[in-house]
Amino acid sequence: MVLFASAGIRTNNQGGFACDFRVKSNNGQTGWSGEKSLGGWAEWSYDDLIGAGFKDGDSCWVAVKIQSGQENHESGNNFKLSNNGIHCSYDVTGTTVNPSWNGPNGYP
Repeated sequence: MVLFASAGIRTNNQGGFACDFRVKSNNGQTGWSGEKSLGGWAEWSYDDLIGAGFKDGDSCWVAVKIQSGQENHESGNNFKLSNNGIHCSYDVTGTTVNPSWNGPNGYP
């Protein structure tokens, strides 16, 4: 599987719930983003991720903690952290009992 190369990540709440986001890899993870309601988002730059212990080339993914729902719902689709990549985004959609991920997708 070829991984999407990304120099940063944005997570978007498009679901019917409030949630917190984080980015994970085998070398580290970010803190939780703080609660985001419908339409809310969180973003991490390449430097933010490196500062959190990630390494260039890491296979990364995102996780969401849904208020009154799943505690650590992971995206399952990874991206490769690369300072030469473009930014990518994930959208979380659905409900507290049936969340789903869309991404990674590129954005300007």
